[in-house]
Amino acid sequence: MEVVVNRKGFEKFIRAIDKAVGGLADGGEIEITKNEMKSIVVDAGHIFMVKGKLACMGKDDRVTIGVDTSKILKLLKLTKGETLTLKIDKGKLWLNDNVGIGLIDTSETPKEPKLEFNISAGVDLPELHNIVKTGMNISDHCRFIAKDKLIVEIEGDVDIIKFELGKAQGEGKAMYSLEMLDLLLKGHNNIGKLEFDTDKPLKVSIDEGDFKVEYLLAPRIESD
Repeated sequence: MEVVVNRKGFEKFIRAIDKAVGGLADGGEIEITKNEMKSIVVDAGHIFMVKGKLACMGKDDRVTIGVDTSKILKLLKLTKGETLTLKIDKGKLWLNDNVGIGLIDTSETPKEPKLEFNISAGVDLPELHNIVKTGMNISDHCRFIAKDKLIVEIEGDVDIIKFELGKAQGEGKAMYSLEMLDLLLKGHNNIGKLEFDTDKPLKVSIDEGDFKVEYLLAPRIESD
């Protein structure tokens, strides 16, 4: 199996997977076809899921491999150029024929849950990430509140901040971990789509051309 990918897109694809499996012995599983790479992984605490896709060009049939994402990110620094040739040969993932990374056994690919969301909004991800990072100084969680517009509310013991992020379709509210949001939003500098519902997971969809990713974050349920 041999495919060509955009180097920056491949790095973003691996970084997204690494958010869930970085440092884990069983790494991440990637399915490669002649025109697409894709992976679905869940973090060790089963708090969030990452579903990544990357366009590629090749000729061979599909193959599924297990990789150490943290190791790939380190060795990827040795490669140059706008494109990257990936080849599976003799139990290794080769980057441009000069960096061979041993394949590993991985856990079975998790099943993607079927969810329906009544709330959706397009948001500026850097703006949301900045609010999240600032809010971590006063609390460990935030609330998304939707009613014609999307409000992010972060309330601590004595402090509170509220910001409007734009228009929203649907009504409801849910609470999520700021630490997890900080991790998932890191590295994304464009517009994303948020979907959620009252006390349901948050889905963040991001389209960066060749690279696309979806994050699914479990809610924190408020106690009565």
